[in-house]
Amino acid sequence: MIAPAEYLRAAKVDELTRKFKHEGYDVSVGASEGFDLVAVKNGKRVAIQVQAGDQLASSSERLARLRRLAGELGYNDFRLVVANPPRQVEVKIDGLEMELCRYMSENVPDELAILSSNTVVVDVGGLEIDGVHAGPDEIQVTGTGLVDVELQYDPTGELITTTTDFPFRFDVTLGPDLSIRDQSKIYVDTSSWEE
Repeated sequence: MIAPAEYLRAAKVDELTRKFKHEGYDVSVGASEGFDLVAVKNGKRVAIQVQAGDQLASSSERLARLRRLAGELGYNDFRLVVANPPRQVEVKIDGLEMELCRYMSENVPDELAILSSNTVVVDVGGLEIDGVHAGPDEIQVTGTGLVDVELQYDPTGELITTTTDFPFRFDVTLGPDLSIRDQSKIYVDTSSWEE
């Protein structure tokens, strides 16, 4: 099994290879001197070593040795590139769950409406925001969540209710007051109900 740091390093080596080739360099990967990459252009030779950020301290002697070696072999430059995992950013929009609940109550998605003679949206939770694009007059938000519903039936004159929840995806546009605008899209996955 390959460690996550090795995947990270390999991805960064691939990225750098493409970058240097795009800039017109001839690139060798895994050069015999021990560098991850060697890039050559117009007589200029660059040795590149990629190191996972969390392994810098434990690799300091090896990196110093590679830097000295690059100088001894006549490279014009030695570059250490640190590969760090992408940072996760937590995004929270105050009141979004309540606003989604209000909007879905007033505009019951078709997938829910067909499940009973009266479908009532009770609550929305478990939101995970996948993306946010903020403009001067609106905010576009995409993500997933769970919608709790009460399904009401009246097959024989006696009201029967059941409650359940369903996952949903949303792509909503919020106005400056963070209310959902009408062009928003919500898709509820009710496939578990049909099983």
